Amino acid sequence: MDDSFKISDLKKDVTGDYLSFDVIDGDRTIPARLSGAAVRILAGTDSYDSEEVFKANNYKIREAAFRSMRANPDASIVLLGEGDFSSGV
Repeated sequence: MDDSFKISDLKKDVTGDYLSFDVIDGDRTIPARLSGAAVRILAGTDSYDSEEVFKANNYKIREAAFRSMRANPDASIVLLGEGDFSSGV
């Protein structure tokens, strides 16, 4: 994974049980979502602030998004769920 692969800050205008952000892969920008279940796994507790969990786990989320994009290079959206983080990844 190189410096041309990034994830944006969270988008603030989201409703639902997920966090929304963008994946920047070179010259492509792809919308991405992190499920609420994945956020809970990353938090490791029942009491958390979603934005703080996102910031604290930015590297793990970026790695998962990278794996997803390399597995599905033509994807029009990156969807990350609990399976992306529950196996000790």
